[in-house]
Amino acid sequence: MKKAVLILWLLVLGNIGMKAEFSHIVRVDKKVSELKDTIDLSSPLGAFTASAYMQVKGNDSVCFDKIYTFRFCPLGKSYPNRKVQPEVKEEILNREVKQVVYYNDSVAGVISTFEGWGDEYGYMLTGSVFENGRWVNAGEQPVKSIEEGQLWLKEKLAPTLDRYAKYTSRISHVSTDTTAFIRYIQSHGREPEEFLLEALKQHRIVLYGEHHFYKPSWDLMKRLIRRPEFPETAGTVFLEMKTGNQDRINQFMNGEKLDRQLLLDILGGDYQYGWNDKGMYEFLIALWEVNQKLSPAKKIRVIFPDFGLSWLDIQTEDDVKRWERYTFQDRDTCMADMTEKIIRENQDSRGHLFIVGGNHACKHANGVPSLGNLLKQKFSDEEVYAVKLHTVWGDNSGNVFGKVRKGLFDFVFRMNGNKPVAFALADSPFGREPCDFELEYQGVPIAGTFEENFDAYVFLQPLEMDKVGYFLVEEMYTDSFVDEIKRRCKLSGDKYPYRGLRLEDFTKEWRINQLNGIKDEKRYPMFE
Repeated sequence: MKKAVLILWLLVLGNIGMKAEFSHIVRVDKKVSELKDTIDLSSPLGAFTASAYMQVKGNDSVCFDKIYTFRFCPLGKSYPNRKVQPEVKEEILNREVKQVVYYNDSVAGVISTFEGWGDEYGYMLTGSVFENGRWVNAGEQPVKSIEEGQLWLKEKLAPTLDRYAKYTSRISHVSTDTTAFIRYIQSHGREPEEFLLEALKQHRIVLYGEHHFYKPSWDLMKRLIRRPEFPETAGTVFLEMKTGNQDRINQFMNGEKLDRQLLLDILGGDYQYGWNDKGMYEFLIALWEVNQKLSPAKKIRVIFPDFGLSWLDIQTEDDVKRWERYTFQDRDTCMADMTEKIIRENQDSRGHLFIVGGNHACKHANGVPSLGNLLKQKFSDEEVYAVKLHTVWGDNSGNVFGKVRKGLFDFVFRMNGNKPVAFALADSPFGREPCDFELEYQGVPIAGTFEENFDAYVFLQPLEMDKVGYFLVEEMYTDSFVDEIKRRCKLSGDKYPYRGLRLEDFTKEWRINQLNGIKDEKRYPMFE
């Protein structure tokens, strides 16, 4: 019976004691079988009914993306039909809808009887949110009573759904005055390397919000550091890598001979299965080569400020437990603290380049303690310059919900000949647009405009040209490294290292074939 339940949010039920107060409550007292089998999204009850009949029929491919919040329906995702057992159909059709509880005009919950999990729960709360002019379902949660369902809605679910409802409303309007955007980019757009060099001259820290495994971005970074002006402008490069490998990266950068194997060991140790970003690998080699031509006083340091042990140093179960305790917030806080310490103790007057994922670089108008937000507090808004690399509207799990500003930015870049370009966001039509590059950070929807979250924007190439990833393949996945991954998996208790693949079936050949099979695929086929 459990398969009949769609538990689609990750919220924890805590102690609830506050009396719920709502906009209004509508009594229904009807079984699902008494409600009309149709898709009517004009009310929370209509959305609930559509979901109930979808669960009865198993026709997810026809209904799911029409009746659920966009957060559950990323582009390119398929919803296969299901075979529903007779007893499951009977249980759903016999559920009695007790109440529709309105939190406000955008968030509601439907409370119905529920027998899917035996005697533990007697009711089901189904969340509903008003989104793009219609009510859609936003997940289910079993509860023990009607009163508990009301309180769960009030204190746990509704505040979250309300934030998303406001977010959806805020980003729904997109400017139609494309001429202003085109004129701005033509008059203020600059070549990305020149723009970044100038930013490093004018600001203490430049946060470059990159896209992992993205070759064009790393190619830009290589061109940047190879410019003769770069060593005069920047003295430190920070990378989003584990501080546990700092001694090893120092050894690599200070080595008289290029030690590719040491660098592969460093990248391989950053993540349980290896951090196989070939662009970063090539960038660090290029930076080592640049340093060979510089005097000791001008050499560029590489700092790994991300909190955590290297897997090369994780040898016991206690080590694993320490590694597992690190959270997203711990990472941003550690990176910010480490960065501040390095910069304040450093007598070098040159600027600092921090290459980090776009989420972390964001200054976050909603106050979420990201790296960019924390550094802004530790230094100043002027000293910390956050640059956003153009990508899609998505989330940190790789889900894609569309193009930024519904394709407005992409259209402008196309009208500009799709030439690589960088530009400041302040007082620009781009900057005034609501920020929708990412759905959320640390569970909180992104707020504010682009200029409130970033200082500059970089476009390199059309999304349609982007590949799945630029990976280290044969260089990293040797027999010895596969054995090392298996050691790590056994130590951490991970029996299925790659999407259900059994540990005993994981081989060098399997991993190489898997990566070679996807690396040249389109990253965003949904846009073709």
